[in-house]
Amino acid sequence: MLLSDPNTHNANLRGLGLIALKQAATNASDISEFIKTKLNDPNVDPEVQDGASDCLEFYIDAAEQLEDSVSAQISKAYKDVETWVNVAVSDSKSCDVALTGYDSVLGNKSEVFRWLCETALTINKMLVNKKKH
Repeated sequence: MLLSDPNTHNANLRGLGLIALKQAATNASDISEFIKTKLNDPNVDPEVQDGASDCLEFYIDAAEQLEDSVSAQISKAYKDVETWVNVAVSDSKSCDVALTGYDSVLGNKSEVFRWLCETALTINKMLVNKKKH
């Protein structure tokens, strides 16, 4: 996923961290838009719509957490990055709970989102370790 960004090739570790955070934020926004289409589909089961409504809120929050993480990364507030990305991951897991029994609604979108977040967290951890040395 990181290689899909043309800036990856010339990026240092901090730059890769920013790219990963931005990709995760974009992914959260894309999932939010996908969920909105489900909410507007009259053929979707009302129980699914209830879960999807909760998911929409969770992914909107996740996107906001990740946008805050980008700002924190820029100012080298790595502990804040870790906190906010973990909140975004929790939001995604809460969405999964809201859609329990309806896993096909999001397909593998939640897993991809969490993978992007884990990538950002791994890079962030490397930056913290680099800062200590």
